[in-house]
Order: sequence, then structure tokens, then C-alpha cells
Amino acid sequence: MTDDVVRPAGLRAGFHAHLDRAGVAGLVHAGDQQAPTSFLIRRHRHDVWELYLQLSGPATRWLVGEEEYVVDRHELLVVPPGTIHHMVCPAASEWHFLFAAFDIAPLLERFPEVADQWRRAVPRMCPARARRSRRSRPFSAKS
Repeated sequence: MTDDVVRPAGLRAGFHAHLDRAGVAGLVHAGDQQAPTSFLIRRHRHDVWELYLQLSGPATRWLVGEEEYVVDRHELLVVPPGTIHHMVCPAASEWHFLFAAFDIAPLLERFPEVADQWRRAVPRMCPARARRSRRSRPFSAKS
């Protein structure tokens, strides 16, 4: 894929940048999107990690693998490589989120001192490895 920046149809404001060749180690894509209630992130997967940070709006409901998660304002959803994920239903009102997808290997190679912390911390934050509660909460940027 080549580097490009697009504005997905249906957004109030925002962008989706495909950054394979941007020169940032491991960064694959990123975006900042303000979405109306009609905007729904459909079923998809990536070969890399993806983070969703909900900045404002109502809580959104996601299916990550086989588990459902509620992501509230200022919470972070962490999706591991290869995991199918999507929103369960549209948001109740307009919402704003940031997202980024990255390949962890080049980052850990560049910053080896982070590798141990990554291996210890990520299982706590990662929905695919979280406790088996149908309504469990994702890692919160507030905590």
C-alpha cells in the first residue's frame, strides 16, 4: 500500500492516513475521526496491533474476537494482531476517536528497553486476553 490520506465517507470531520512509507518505525495507519450516529466501523482485522482512543461522545460497543466491550470517553481499546473486530451498533450520538495501527517488532527492535514492559503490561490491556466477562471494560486511559 502507498501512503495516502483520505476522509472516509460519512464522517463529520477527520482523516485516515495510510502510513506504510512515512518513515515512522512500525506505524501502519492512523486517524482522527468525528463521526455521526450513522457511522459504523464494520468487521475487519489487521496483521498489526490497533488502538482506538475514544475522546468524546457516548460509550461505543465493540466485538473483539468473541468478547464484547464498552468503550467510554477517554478509554482505550487495544486490538491484537489478527483479531476480527467491529462496532456492535452505531453510537447513540456523535462521537470522536483517534486510532493507530502499528507493527510492534520494529518498535521493540529500536527500543529494546521497552520489550519487557510491553510483554508484562499488554496482556492486562488487551481485550482478547482480558477476563471472560461479556461486559468487561477495556484498559482506561484515566487509570
